[in-house]
Parts: sequence; C-alpha cells; structure tokens
Amino acid sequence: MDRSNRQARTPGSTFAALASRNYRLYWLGLVCYVLGHRAEYVTFAWMVWELTREPIFLGYLGLAQGVSLPQYQDRNRASLIFEWDGTRFEPFQEIPSQWAYNWHHIQLAGQHYLAHADNRDPSRLYRWDGARFVEHQTLVETEGRAFAEFTVDGDTYLACAVLGGDSQLLRWNGQRFVPYQVLPGAGGREFAVVHSGEHLYLVRVNFLTGTRENPTTSLDSLVYQWIDGKLEVVERFPTSGGTDVAVYPDGAETFVAVSNSLTADVKFSTETVVYSFTG
Repeated sequence: MDRSNRQARTPGSTFAALASRNYRLYWLGLVCYVLGHRAEYVTFAWMVWELTREPIFLGYLGLAQGVSLPQYQDRNRASLIFEWDGTRFEPFQEIPSQWAYNWHHIQLAGQHYLAHADNRDPSRLYRWDGARFVEHQTLVETEGRAFAEFTVDGDTYLACAVLGGDSQLLRWNGQRFVPYQVLPGAGGREFAVVHSGEHLYLVRVNFLTGTRENPTTSLDSLVYQWIDGKLEVVERFPTSGGTDVAVYPDGAETFVAVSNSLTADVKFSTETVVYSFTG
C-alpha cells in the first residue's frame, strides 16, 4: 500500500466499542461478574462481623482470602494428635478424617482409648498400643458428633451423639463396645453425665434437624435418667441450635450450662442458658 494513500485514523468516542453487539454482551457479563464477586466479599465480611464483632477477625478474613494451601487442595486435613515434649505440644500422629467434630478419652482396665467423632467418615475407637493409636472398632457409621461415658454396676457405657439419625448407647463387653440401647431422634450434638445423689443422669443437647435449605433449630433437648438398666427420658427442655453442655458443682448445687447458636430463623443470635439441676 502506498503510504500516501492511507487515511489518518482519528480517535473514536469513549463508548464506540458498544456499537458492537458481541462487545455489549461481554461488557454486561463482566459487570454482573464483578458485582457478584464484590457482593461475595461484602457478605463474607458481614458474616464475620455478625459472628465475632471483632475488627481483627476482618483482617484474618482478608489474609485467609489471599492465602492458598497447595498441599491440601486435593484432600481434607486429617485430625491430629499432639505430644507434649516438656516444653510444647508437637504433632505426633494423624488420624484420617473427613469432617471431624470431637474426641473423647476412655480408660478401660488400664488401657487407653480415643473415640473420634466424624460427620462423613465412620466415628471410630482407637487403642493405644504402646507406640501409637491404632484403629480398634467403628462406633457409628456416619454423622457422629460427640461422646459421653459412664459406669453403672461395673459396666461401662458409651453414649454416641448422631446428628442425622438416632443416637446410640453402647456397652463395653470386655473387648469392644456393642449396641445396647437406641436413643431415638435425630439432631444429637452433645452429651454430659450428671451424678446427683445415688442417681445418674445424661443430658442430651440437640442441634438441628432437616436439611441445609430448610433446617429446624428450635428443638427439645433431653434429660435421661438411668432406671432399671436403661436410660429413660425424664425431662425435656428447649434449645435453639444447641451446641454444647457443661456440668459443674458449686457446693451442694449442680449447674448445667447449655450453649445455643441459632435462632428459629437461623441467625447467629441466641443466648447460652445456665440451669440449676435439682435431680
């Protein structure tokens, strides 16, 4: 082409590219993407603020959003047992897990065991063999949450809280825990044993039932009493997304603290309740 015949280019208007239909579609899609992405950041920050009311956690959120852990991209992190070396706790042994919730130590005839609750994988009992914890048995198949242990008339029992089905009471037969009693109803989250005089009670805190899309958080939690060789429900009390229970004595009185997490409309805005346990 002869340079003398070229026409000089003049700058177009700022929005000239919008004359192209394809570019308009691309631009609108990009706008929607950016708005959605920014809304996600705002939502995360709002949730963290609602849960903590601590500005420093907003900083932690920003850090977490900018940090990747490539070694964990293709798997969940295992549960971890730490060993005290005289100065600090150091990693000692990994226990396979998918969605772990809880540990419970049990000592039977001088032997140490650890019960490990997992939501996805089976909840299992591990036995100390002198060098490490080895798998001993499966306790519940899925949706395990917590454990409580008690002994009556020389027999040891282990209560296993299950979220998505009936909770279970197991009895130690000298070699392993075997099924003893079904504790009906879904939602199990935590147990605590209460001794009152000559009586034994088990407090069961329920978390929620239903689905993620339609959960029910306002549930009755239960108090069982050991009567004639089994647990009987003797009282019900309201909880709202109950998560934990602790028992503590104060002189002649016994108190039971129950933590709640979710309101009936599934918001993190409900209070812990402390009960006086009269037996």
